[in-house]
Amino acid sequence: MKRARYIVVLLLVLFWSFAQGADKAQFSMTEAMSHLRQLSVAVGSRPAGTKGELEAADYIAEQFAKFGYTVERQSFEFPYFEDRGTSLVALDTQTEGLVAYALIYSSPGDIEGELVYVGLGRDEDFEGAQVAGKIALMERGTLTFQNKVANAAARGAKGAVVYNNAQGIVRGTLQELGSIPAVIIDRPSGEKLRDRLSSGPLKVRLVVKSVSERRTSYNVVARWPGAEGHRAIVGGHYDSVAEGPGANDNASGVAVVLELARTSAHTEVGRQTLFVAFGAEELGLFGSRHFAGGLDRSQVEAISAMINLDMVGVGDRMIAGGDAKITELARRFGLEVGQNVVVNSQPGGSDHVPFARRGLRVLFLTRPDDPNYHTARDTFDDIQPKLLELAGQIAELVLKHLIMVGDEALLYGWSGKGSLGVLSAEVLSLDIGLPDIGLI
Repeated sequence: MKRARYIVVLLLVLFWSFAQGADKAQFSMTEAMSHLRQLSVAVGSRPAGTKGELEAADYIAEQFAKFGYTVERQSFEFPYFEDRGTSLVALDTQTEGLVAYALIYSSPGDIEGELVYVGLGRDEDFEGAQVAGKIALMERGTLTFQNKVANAAARGAKGAVVYNNAQGIVRGTLQELGSIPAVIIDRPSGEKLRDRLSSGPLKVRLVVKSVSERRTSYNVVARWPGAEGHRAIVGGHYDSVAEGPGANDNASGVAVVLELARTSAHTEVGRQTLFVAFGAEELGLFGSRHFAGGLDRSQVEAISAMINLDMVGVGDRMIAGGDAKITELARRFGLEVGQNVVVNSQPGGSDHVPFARRGLRVLFLTRPDDPNYHTARDTFDDIQPKLLELAGQIAELVLKHLIMVGDEALLYGWSGKGSLGVLSAEVLSLDIGLPDIGLI
């Protein structure tokens, strides 16, 4: 009992000491916007394996070093892909021009053939459909792009067209080099083609000019000099799609990561956290897969959580996905800073995924409602500085809680006041007869 009380008191002293020093470096949306401007305006488009991505890596490394961290550039090879011209033309007089983009890792080709609608591209959708030697038209959803195109190719289709099931066009990936040309178009275009087929056969010409080769990218890793036994990872990807400067996706997330690194420098949080900017996310999470795959068992067991920030500068909704306890913590800290955080048990694909697959708990913070996602309109002028600040504040509070309080203490009461809420001996469960109320 005495030992337990001592631990409680020690934790409270550490907590109080940390809170007293917290004012020394506050999260600055001005600083975050400065990083975002540099990445999305001065550097601009940053496709993986290009000069733009390398320039961004140089800038990020310089900033980490300026804050006092030891910086490592972790290199890895990945399958580079470039769309050098894609088109889809309906060979009739009734259908207007179509805008198409190659699915990443599409096979190149110039083909003509009859279009056949096969629903979602599931096995059952091909029953009774004659697609051999033809071009399959499929709706996005349920299956991955890879599985849809593979299903079509396995039944003899010589090309595939997928249309989006939401607004805009998503630059989907096949994850590996495909065997047939495959493209994506927007929802209205896809539905027009589907409806057009009800009046008779329709031939189309599908052209994909693409380049696939091995290239090198880098993860930029910051750790405090001499620190070992890191307990948290905070990261986000710094590459973008080729179509635009990637201000929201994901200069916004990296800007927050850089600002969190600055505010954590010279603190216990900074000493126990790895800050990472991941390369080559857009083509298939290659940077985070490489980093997560390189963690040994002892590191995986020591790390309390991985926090991923991706697209946090545009949109009304903030989503927190990942571990149930940590997302609940993010939701409650969101209330404290005036941001409603929606918890989503299926947070989507981003750099947290490889860490979750290694068994780490993850927190994914994102704002999914960006009408300019993966387009040339994803620019600096559309970013809302206050949203960066809110993302930074929530991530910072979660990170401090994980490092300074950890899993031995469980958040119970909530005051809505103070930088980390109110914790007391009555709500710290440390083997002194208090219930496990399951927040952290």
